[in-house]
Amino acid sequence: MRVGIGAKIFGTAFLLVLLMTAAAIATSVMVREVSVELTRINDAFVPIAEAVAGVEVHALEQEILFERAIGHLQRTPPGDVTGLLGDFDARGEQVDETIVQARELVAGVLPGIAHVEHREPLVRLDLMLEAIEREHEQFEAHARRVVTVLREGRQTLGAEMLALVQLEEEEFDRTTSRPQSRQRSSPTTPWRSPLPPNSGCS
Repeated sequence: MRVGIGAKIFGTAFLLVLLMTAAAIATSVMVREVSVELTRINDAFVPIAEAVAGVEVHALEQEILFERAIGHLQRTPPGDVTGLLGDFDARGEQVDETIVQARELVAGVLPGIAHVEHREPLVRLDLMLEAIEREHEQFEAHARRVVTVLREGRQTLGAEMLALVQLEEEEFDRTTSRPQSRQRSSPTTPWRSPLPPNSGCS
């Protein structure tokens, strides 16, 4: 049975309509998915931004408390820094808690994001927060060792170690993208603490 040219044209047109309909449906679904993703990101943006800002604020407060404690310890005679060190530890806990909060917010929104261009900034942010967490732990450990040395009266060694801790502060500031409020000149070689690993400030 021969198919007439009219039937062929009609069949071709019908297939084109089907293809166009399928393309329109696919496009509509993709737009809806992107819209849902953007809504999720937008809803999560404010709490994530607030958490990241909280990390910066608490870290800066902790650095200021550390510098105040060092100022007291470098006096003659050294001042009592018990209260300052308690506040230093409290701010450190706030930094840790806020980093965990920020990372949990990022982890909560990532599973619902399928498009790479939307996932990539969130993944980069999580990696940045992970780096901040490591550097903060390192800063705290070294800061406590400096305090221990100064409390023991070893001012020269304490001053050398302090310069390297201040270098770590600057590196931490760069990681959190916080503008520098102070310019310091410090050695650029890595610090290897001469104290035993279990030394701390108490």
